[in-house]
Amino acid sequence: MPKHLFSAVLAIAGVLLVSGAAIGQSDPTAADFLKMVATDNSKTISLPEIDAFAVKKFGGLKKPGEEALSMAELRGRISQADFDAANTTRGNSAVPTLSRVEFLAYVDKLFREANTVGEKTLSEAELKTPAGEKLIRLLH
Repeated sequence: MPKHLFSAVLAIAGVLLVSGAAIGQSDPTAADFLKMVATDNSKTISLPEIDAFAVKKFGGLKKPGEEALSMAELRGRISQADFDAANTTRGNSAVPTLSRVEFLAYVDKLFREANTVGEKTLSEAELKTPAGEKLIRLLH
C-alpha cells in the first residue's frame, strides 16, 4: 500500500476511533463520580464540594464571553422539562438560558433530592437514586 494511502487510512481510523469514544461515552458510575468530586478523599460528597465542581463545569460548558448556558450546550445532560423548570428568570432573550445562579440552584435542588439519608453529604448509594443520576449526568 502506498505510504500516503496508508497515512490517510490511519488518519480516518483515528477520527472514527475518537468519534466512537465520544459517541459511546457514558456517564461515570456513582463511585467514579464520587472520586472526581470528593476533594477530601471521603466516600461522600458535601454540598460545598458539589458546588465547587458545578462552578467549574459551568465555566467549561459555556461559550467564551457568554454568561449563561443554552439548552443546546446542555443537550444530553438535562431534559427540556428540567431546563425549563430551572430557568426561573426566563429573560427577554430569544434563546432561553440558565445563568450560573440558576445552574447552581438546580444542582443544589438535585443534591437535596438525592440526599435521602438526611445527612449533609451524598453517598454512593444516594448517587444511584434518580436525582443522583441526574446530578451525575448534568456534571459529568
